[in-house]
Amino acid sequence: MKKAIFLAVTLLCVCLFACGVFAQSNPVIVETPTLKVVVDGKQLDLTNIPINCNGRVLLGLREVLVALGVKNDDEHIIWNPVNRSVKIIHDGIEINLAIGNKKATVNGVEIEVDAEPVIHKDRTYIPTRFVAQSLSRLVFWDKSAYNVVITSEDMLYEVTDIMNSQLSKAGQPVHLIQEEVLIIGSEEIARATHDIKSDLGKETEYIYLTENWDGKTIQTEIYNDGTRTYRKASYRDKWLKQENGDETEIEEQDDETLAAFIASLVVTEKSDQRIVIEGESLAYALNGPFDVLKDESSKCHVTMQYRVKTDGNNTENIEIENVETIIRGSQNTQEGKKPYEFKRNVRYMLDETVTVPVPADLNNSYTIPEGMKEYYNSKGYTFHVPEEWSLPAFDEEVPIISYENETDSDKWCIIVTEMVFDLGFDWSIHDLKPWLTQNVKDSVNNGIIIGTEDFKWKGYNAIRITVSGQNKADGGYVKQQVIAVNYNGILVVFTCVGESSTFDLKLNEVNKIIDSWDLPMFG
Repeated sequence: MKKAIFLAVTLLCVCLFACGVFAQSNPVIVETPTLKVVVDGKQLDLTNIPINCNGRVLLGLREVLVALGVKNDDEHIIWNPVNRSVKIIHDGIEINLAIGNKKATVNGVEIEVDAEPVIHKDRTYIPTRFVAQSLSRLVFWDKSAYNVVITSEDMLYEVTDIMNSQLSKAGQPVHLIQEEVLIIGSEEIARATHDIKSDLGKETEYIYLTENWDGKTIQTEIYNDGTRTYRKASYRDKWLKQENGDETEIEEQDDETLAAFIASLVVTEKSDQRIVIEGESLAYALNGPFDVLKDESSKCHVTMQYRVKTDGNNTENIEIENVETIIRGSQNTQEGKKPYEFKRNVRYMLDETVTVPVPADLNNSYTIPEGMKEYYNSKGYTFHVPEEWSLPAFDEEVPIISYENETDSDKWCIIVTEMVFDLGFDWSIHDLKPWLTQNVKDSVNNGIIIGTEDFKWKGYNAIRITVSGQNKADGGYVKQQVIAVNYNGILVVFTCVGESSTFDLKLNEVNKIIDSWDLPMFG
């Protein structure tokens, strides 16, 4: 049954690759440099940029043929410059193609192809799907990872049988250790370790996460009871409780790309004690730290190791033991483009009796509004911030919450929070008003006070000062609002600065962020 289901998905993917607009007499050619091609588990390093011709993928003549096992000589790849045709001979199969002609022959049988060969930048390109299938290969199109995947029937079934052997164990509790390391250039940027205990049958999971970056180490507990996810970092005293979202869309995407996932893998080692499956596909890199689909140099290598054990009944049991994923590519940095490597290693703790622990203090929890995220600062205060805003590190002395327009970086706005603890209780916010007003005005060039206001902020005495002027850094026109509060003897100052039109657009949102400020404990 499982194999039948898989073959149905396989057939669907082949059809998806095949259907579309037929080639026209004047082919429209678009270069697709980020498209990746995987043959027998290896991503090809193409020197000729793949092209899309009237909705079909075409690859450089010799590159694709050699990758498919055709000998690279004049006896197996025969180019006729007079009629601009090519004859391909491999394993008793003869294929004839001609530039601009949809008529092809395979062992003398005429076939109409849906994409004719073309010459682009003095290179001959041939239709990938037609040629690969004519050479008895299976072809898959993974639109989520922008991959063309080519394999043989034997390779596909061998990998499928091994993976299907794991399906009977899918609902069993598991304990695994997932380690991740990110290196940019030659510098290690971040490292994380997930200690995971999961029971899919009961839909429960507990994760102890340790993160290291920029010289900091943070531990976070995560518990999922099937309907809610609870998170508590080591610097917090309460659990953040969130309702689990609908994962239907993710599951549908997995179904759509299942065939290409498996087709990109091959068995590289097989014995009575161990099996190793390897492959290269960006499908396994979509949850990495960077957008691999926009990177021409991106590549992802996957290695899966299985333990083979034979029980007393001479029955062979295959168990997944280790999965290593290595993603490589290039990333823009302030110092220019640099290579990166992201490595993820998952070790399955076999032969354990696994029980998912349930934290005892889950009732000590809180929630945040829908569409918002929480910023927590090590001084003990929190904000609720819309998803489109960027958050600083939790231990920033003077944190800056920032917004930048996705399409225009000149449209920006920031919120800066400062706290002064040593003023004591015998002072008035109104005594600071003249000094604050002058400082706000002087913080910009040609400053003009738009307004000042004495008001109550959450029941505490506060002042609001608004000014317009020119940014001292670049001369651009900005507006600035400063709210200063006497919070039980602590001077809390919220400063919002932004490009003038963005400031006006975001001011209501800014004030909601500021009003969400809370000091639940001292960090």
